[in-house]
Amino acid sequence: MIAFAPRENLQRLCIIRTLFVGSLVVALLWAQLRLNLLLNLQALGSILLVSTLLTLVTLWRLKAAAPVTQTELFGQLLFDVCTLSLVFFFSGGATNPFVSFYLVPLSIAAATLAWPYVWAMLLLCLLSYGVLLFFYVPLADLYPQIRVQGDVTRMAQLHVIGMWLTFVISSLLITTFVVRMASALRRKQRELATHREQQLRNEQLMAIATLAAGTAHELGTPLSTLKTLLREMQLDHASNPSLSEEIQCLLDQVNLCRDSLNTLVCNSRDNQPRSMEIQQMLTRLIDRWQLMRPQERVSIDIATSLSGLSTLWDPTLDQALINLLNNAADQSESISLSACTDKDSFQLRVRDYGKGISARNAEELGELFHSEKHEGMGIGFSLSQATIERLGGQVRLYRHPVQGTVTEILLPLIPRNPLSP
Repeated sequence: MIAFAPRENLQRLCIIRTLFVGSLVVALLWAQLRLNLLLNLQALGSILLVSTLLTLVTLWRLKAAAPVTQTELFGQLLFDVCTLSLVFFFSGGATNPFVSFYLVPLSIAAATLAWPYVWAMLLLCLLSYGVLLFFYVPLADLYPQIRVQGDVTRMAQLHVIGMWLTFVISSLLITTFVVRMASALRRKQRELATHREQQLRNEQLMAIATLAAGTAHELGTPLSTLKTLLREMQLDHASNPSLSEEIQCLLDQVNLCRDSLNTLVCNSRDNQPRSMEIQQMLTRLIDRWQLMRPQERVSIDIATSLSGLSTLWDPTLDQALINLLNNAADQSESISLSACTDKDSFQLRVRDYGKGISARNAEELGELFHSEKHEGMGIGFSLSQATIERLGGQVRLYRHPVQGTVTEILLPLIPRNPLSP
C-alpha cells in the first residue's frame, strides 16, 4: 500500500525532528541571552547533538534498499519521546509550557502504526509526563504563580496537575479516534486499490476477449482444412496401423480445437453460471485434459464426501482449470490431483513435482503477460484467476515443503436441496 508507507513516514519524522532541534536551539539562545534563564546548556546541547546524529544516520539508512518496518519506526518515535523527556527534565519538567509536545509523537504513532504500538506509545507518554510532575530541574521563572488569596504554592500545583489531566484526556481522545480514522482510511485505500486493479485487469481481459473472438473466426477455416486432409491421409494409409494411430491422434487434437472454438462461441451467447455436480465436473475435466496431454501421468484422489455436492459452473471454468493443470504438467512429467471439502467450499489441489515456484514469481502471479515459461504468453493464470474469482472462488499457489508447487482452488458449495434424497 502506498499511503502510510513506513519509509515515507520515517522521512517525514526526520523532517519533524530537524525542525524540533532547530526550534529548540533558537529557544535556548533566546532563553539564555534575553531571558537570562539558568539552563544546563551542556546537558541540553548533548541531547540535541545526539538527536542530530541520529537524524543523519537515519537519512543515510533510508538510502538503502532494505524495507522500513513498523518496529523501526516505533523505535525512532521511542527515541524522540526519551529526547523530549530529557529536555523537559532539565527545563522545568511538567511546568514547562511546551510539555504538551508529547502529543506530536503520539499523534504520529496513532496515524501510522498498528494499535499495539500506539497503546505502548500512549502509556510511555503518560508515564513520562507523570514522572516529570515530581522529578525535574525546577526553573522559578517557568513556575505558574497564581496571585489569589490562599496558598500560592498549592494553587500552582493544582494548575500543573490540571495540565497533566488535560494531557491525559487529550491523549486518550487522540489515540482512540485517530487510530480509528487511520484504520478506516487505510481500509478505504485498500478497497480503492483493489478496485483499480480489478478494473484494469477487466479492461485487459476484455481486450484479450475481443482478440480471441477474431482469432477464433480466423482459425475455423484452417482447422476444417486440416481435418479434411487428415481424414484423407487416414484413408490413404489404412494399411499402416502405426501411422493411422498417429493420424487419429492428430484428428483428436484438431477436434479438440474445434470444440474449444465452439465453446467460445457458446460462451459469448450464454455465460450465466449454473449448478453442476462436482464429481460430474471433475470426470469431464479429467477426460478432456488427458485427451490433450495423453503422455502425462496423473494420480487422482477424489474424496467420497463430494458425492452429491454441487458448485457453480460455467463453460469458462473448464478452461480455467485446464490452464492450471497444464501449468502444473509443464513443470514435471507427473502430477497429483486431489479433491475434498473445506468447510463451505470445494477444494481442488494440483501438485507438480518440479523445482517449485520462486518467491519472485509468486509475487508477480496474476499480472497479465507475465510468464516464467519461455514460450508462455502470460495470460493463462490471469484468465483462470479471473474466472474462478467471478464464480466466488479463490486460487493460490505456494511451494510444497518437500518438492514442487501446489495450486489450490476453492469454489463455493451450493447447499443441498432439503427436498432432495
